[in-house]
Amino acid sequence: MAKLQSEIMKLGLMMCRCWIMPLMLLFASSAMADLLPTYKTLLEERVRRNPDRYDHADAFCRGKNLNDPCVIAGTALEGGGDGKCRRRLDGWRNRFIAECELLSLPQIDRKLPESTYELSTRVCEDFKPKPGEPLKDEISGKSLSCETVPMVSDRFCVDRKPGDACTAQLIVNGNVVENAGVCQLQTDSIWRDQLKIMRDERHGFVYYREEISRPSLLCLAKSRVDQDIRPSRPPGLLDWFHWPW
Repeated sequence: MAKLQSEIMKLGLMMCRCWIMPLMLLFASSAMADLLPTYKTLLEERVRRNPDRYDHADAFCRGKNLNDPCVIAGTALEGGGDGKCRRRLDGWRNRFIAECELLSLPQIDRKLPESTYELSTRVCEDFKPKPGEPLKDEISGKSLSCETVPMVSDRFCVDRKPGDACTAQLIVNGNVVENAGVCQLQTDSIWRDQLKIMRDERHGFVYYREEISRPSLLCLAKSRVDQDIRPSRPPGLLDWFHWPW
């Protein structure tokens, strides 16, 4: 009997070891993982250790130091103007890019008129409005429809069609400037965090994160400025590792 009890105890100890060892390894690996720096931490450390360096630059900051003045060639409507070379982190590609950042963003008042916005197919299939039934977002007050809505034009493209020449007025550094452009058909989309459509005083539907849209004719630049981002280094820098470790 004593020998049988001894064998049972040995078997129990072996089973405990079989469970304990993997658990110890699991806890040890988890602890080591907590101690290892994350990719975000490595990038932040790289930024801290190299405040004035970059490894890519656009066409307007190539060969310049950060905070140097720069000029983006092109009209204000195209995205041009005076700026300063600033550094941007492209975490997806692990790049530090020196870009010419405009000192003052141009302002443009298009004076788009109020009009009806079109609902998404999903909402229309769920709501099933009657033909011609007036719909409205009770939160924003915007008129809505499940049918095709008419196009609206900004004040620079009134009585024009897509492809026609236009002249846009912008405010740059407090001054009004005029830039040549082309009337282009765009989709004016608005994402609503909450959309409330009432069928009557007591019944309605509430939707979350929904898009409403309408076709808009806008005076835009024929083409935008090309940044032309390429590998580059600040002047006088011999080498710099392109990885954060």
